[in-house]
This record gives sequence, structure tokens and C-alpha cells, in this order.
Amino acid sequence: MDQKLQEWFKIRIVFRTYDMTAALQKLDDGTIKLTITIPAPVVKKTQEEVVSELVKNAKLAGFRKGKAPKKLVEEKLDKQEVQEEVLKKLLPSAYLEAIKQHNLKPIINPKIHVQKVGVGADWIFEALTCEMPEVKLDGYKEAIAKLTAKSKIIVPGKEPFDSAQGKPEIKFEE
Repeated sequence: MDQKLQEWFKIRIVFRTYDMTAALQKLDDGTIKLTITIPAPVVKKTQEEVVSELVKNAKLAGFRKGKAPKKLVEEKLDKQEVQEEVLKKLLPSAYLEAIKQHNLKPIINPKIHVQKVGVGADWIFEALTCEMPEVKLDGYKEAIAKLTAKSKIIVPGKEPFDSAQGKPEIKFEE
């Protein structure tokens, strides 16, 4: 199994262990708004995984690549970069879990807006997407029949004959 697939399975197992909540709201214009909350323990565990991964690949003066002490590397790490990496890991899997939880079949990629991100707190974000609309075709055959009524269709050789002019009588309806 490749590494990304293993990470995906780890995250799925984490979400099954903790309760991720997803609130569904259908808007008037057909848009679906999912408000997803990722519990703090899941965020913390993922953050630790990201930091350990960054420590393995860290280059620090005086140490070989990946051999620097964890505390020294953590001090040099950019907190914004760590937070971005955690979001990259958590958001796709949380969104997929919410889609499965509500049995949705979106037709476009979501627009994601992060609402609340903090240390030691639940992370909350919104995902806007939409499903294919329901199309009702009740009585469509009758509507087509009205539009193409036989009185409007001219068939060559079947027109009524005007004997006074000696040629077929053609009537157009408006």
C-alpha cells in the first residue's frame, strides 16, 4: 500500500473513533451547506503526525537531515505551515465522511470556508456544494403534442384544395 492510502485509512479510523459532526442545510437556490466540526483530539493527533513528519525531513545546521532533536526542530517550525498541513490532511477526509453521513451525491467540488481553527479547540469549517436538481417531466408528451398539432403541420399532397383558384389552400395559424 502506498503512503497516501495508509494515511487515508488512519484518518478514517480516527474519525470512526471520535465523533465528527456535520450539520446539513439546504438553501433555497439548491446549494447545500455542510458545517463540519472536527473534534480537538483528532486535530491534536493529526498535528502530532504532521510535526513528526516535518521533523524527519528537517534540515538544521549542525545535524544531518532528519537527525535533529525534535524540540529544536519544533522551535524552528512555522506554526502557519503546520496548521496548513493539518488542514490538508483533515479537510478532504472530513468532507468525504460528511458526504457519506448525509448520503449526498455532489456534482461539483466544494467551496470550503474555514470558520474556526485554534489550538486545543474543535475545528469548524463550511463546505458549499450542490446536487443534481430533480427534473419533473409530468405530462411532457401532451405538451409536445400541443406544440406540434396536426393542424399546423403541412404535408405535401394532403392540403385542402381551393377549387376557385385551382391550387391548394394554405392556412397559417398565428
